[in-house]
Amino acid sequence: MKLYHNWLQSRSDSDLIKYKKYKNKLTSPLRLAEKEYYEGRFKEIQGDISKTWKVLKSILPTSSKRNSIREIKINSDVITDPLTICNKFNQYFTCIGSKLAKKNSAH
Repeated sequence: MKLYHNWLQSRSDSDLIKYKKYKNKLTSPLRLAEKEYYEGRFKEIQGDISKTWKVLKSILPTSSKRNSIREIKINSDVITDPLTICNKFNQYFTCIGSKLAKKNSAH
């Protein structure tokens, strides 16, 4: 943290290099420790699907309204109704395969 703050204050290339080298050295053991931790947790709860899902949910990001699509624009129409947006995406993805197949067979 101190190296990062030093670089923020100085904005020098040498401070940035020091910070990045340290960060890269630290990242590898942290990832290894995290991997070993979760391997141990999954071994402890092996066979208990409820506890397995609790651990998985703690690892995976939760979905939220902030990440949802609030509007889409199709041609000149702006659509904001969530159900209509869902239906438009569904229409697009269910038809795209056949449209691409027709396009490719025309060549």
